[in-house]
Amino acid sequence: MRIDENEVYTTKEVAELLKVSLPTIKRMLADGRLPSTRIGRQHRFLGKDILGILTSQSDLRPAAKSEEIETAIEARAEESMPEEAPAYLRETPAPAVEFEPRRPSVFAPPSQQPAPVDKQRSFMLGKKLRDDVYSNSGELLFARGAIVTDQVIAEAGKHKKLVEVMSNLE
Repeated sequence: MRIDENEVYTTKEVAELLKVSLPTIKRMLADGRLPSTRIGRQHRFLGKDILGILTSQSDLRPAAKSEEIETAIEARAEESMPEEAPAYLRETPAPAVEFEPRRPSVFAPPSQQPAPVDKQRSFMLGKKLRDDVYSNSGELLFARGAIVTDQVIAEAGKHKKLVEVMSNLE
């Protein structure tokens, strides 16, 4: 975008021209680095002021050549290389450690308790169904009032209707 010295720009346009964010423009206004004219609560900027800021930013310092940077990095690397590693960085042999055998966890369920599946099965066995249970294709699997047996549980598991059977118990 070309900047005309006599043209007036808005805050958003100045942010785009300077390639900075709106909060940065507001900080520049507060610091006095960016002159503006206020119209009500809005700021307007002259093109010559924006050009002045752009030229002052480009004159900050010349760019260093890549060869100079590489030689400076190599010089620093050579200066900071110690001859021998400090004692705390040297590798020392670790002493042999013997561990005790694992103890059973306090939070693990004791082995004599039934598994959760067995608990659910024993809870469901012998109870009646409140409603009909249908398969996903719409066919009747279990009629209302049917007593839950191992066969009913297996069939419900096969059709993925175990939760529905469990929730329809009396």
